[in-house]
Amino acid sequence: MMLQPHFSDPVKLKTKKIIFEDIFIARDSGTLEQLKELSSKRRIIEESINERSSITMAVAREMSGGSTLQCEQDIQKLEKYLPLLENFICQVHMVSDSPRMLQWTSKLRISWSSALTSLSFFSFLGQKFFQIDSLLFELSMMLFLNGALLREWAFELLSKDMVQSTTLFRRAAGVYHHLANEVLPSLQPALPPERPPEVTSSVCSVLSLLCLAEAQEFLSFCKVMHELRNDMYRAESLKANGQIGTAIGFLQQALVTAPMNLPGNESWRLVLNQEADKLAGLLQKYEHENDFVWHDKVPTQLELPLPEGKRIVNFIPYHPQRWERAFSFKI
Repeated sequence: MMLQPHFSDPVKLKTKKIIFEDIFIARDSGTLEQLKELSSKRRIIEESINERSSITMAVAREMSGGSTLQCEQDIQKLEKYLPLLENFICQVHMVSDSPRMLQWTSKLRISWSSALTSLSFFSFLGQKFFQIDSLLFELSMMLFLNGALLREWAFELLSKDMVQSTTLFRRAAGVYHHLANEVLPSLQPALPPERPPEVTSSVCSVLSLLCLAEAQEFLSFCKVMHELRNDMYRAESLKANGQIGTAIGFLQQALVTAPMNLPGNESWRLVLNQEADKLAGLLQKYEHENDFVWHDKVPTQLELPLPEGKRIVNFIPYHPQRWERAFSFKI
């Protein structure tokens, strides 16, 4: 079974403050306000992942539309910042040859820690920040954070909403695929020899495949869960039609043939065992009732048709959003 890099806690990615309006000189008040908005949206993410937010849990829940999950709240914050950042990068790129713009971008001091190297044998040295003065580095790390949060959210919903959990795994895979193939190739010339693994195309490609693998294992889990619950409903239907002996035989067969040793984490197996326990409880109830009331014959072999199905897992493509707004710089 594939080993998983345990970056399940997205707050292990840390960053240092950026105040865009202190670096880029605006020509008009509209541009200045947009720079301040960019800084404000980023600061909300900074405070959250750096665990320095002064917002109470109740206020955070209200701001996020009622969500109690930190990962979902942070994704909503990213969804407000990323379109602004995408547009800003586009606007800066149009005047990137200006000497003053080159001077400004060299003062960005974009710094991020790594969620992956912090788990290696270097961790005893303390948290290390990588500084790369490129807006594409900022975009890459924010996208990596987005993928990590989507993956974490998928795990949070694992036992509550199977369909949404699988969708989130596939969305995370799409983000990592986009990062590896569309963003990071352009960043490579600006990267120093010492760089975080998060901005390596091969690492992001592996993480995309990992998220798909988690979704694919997960589909097998969903299939077994569906069959176990279907077995319970079918047994109840047989009993309601006066075939309690057949219902007992069916439950006995279902408990013997159910594949309970699927690959995956322990929480998955716990949920499967709970479903199997429900079937076993129903079987015990029917056997007791049959012994004392119905005395119906329990068949030793059943030839009931089983549903067949096939599903193919693929990533959900990530389509970057860009809020098109013009910037006017003093260059």
